[in-house]
Amino acid sequence: MSYWKEVTEIHRNQETARNPQSVLVFAFTKAGQLLWVLHPIRGWEVPGGKIEPSETPVEAVQREVWEEAGAELENLHWMAEYEIQLAPSVQSCKWVYFADVVSVSSRPSTSEILDVRMGPPLSPEDILANKTYSPVVKDTVYRSLWPDVLHKSRSIQKGSP
Repeated sequence: MSYWKEVTEIHRNQETARNPQSVLVFAFTKAGQLLWVLHPIRGWEVPGGKIEPSETPVEAVQREVWEEAGAELENLHWMAEYEIQLAPSVQSCKWVYFADVVSVSSRPSTSEILDVRMGPPLSPEDILANKTYSPVVKDTVYRSLWPDVLHKSRSIQKGSP
């Protein structure tokens, strides 16, 4: 999809993190499943979006997940930041979080999301091979965080998140 901009850098050190413009969250259920949302243009992806001027990144995560999935989260944990080159000298920074899903109810009627599901975290190879998944989870961020996503899911399934 031509509107998607490839990730240029991924950083895993929060001490050197910059101010983000957006957030992305890998939200896990008590069974170790991931929260997936169906965007009408991009396809299946994990929730995320822009940070409003009056919000902190954590508040943006909470709001975006509520708006997109009708879900409430706890135990938010910063995982990484990544940068996208929007124009020759314009970059956008996005923070990535892991979180636990507390509850899921109906999404707001204003939600742009078509569907919500809980499902296993899929390998980057499986996602790349499936046309129904968004570029958001086909780029280097998902591949880079895949070992952590898999570890978190398996730890929850074993009862030790």
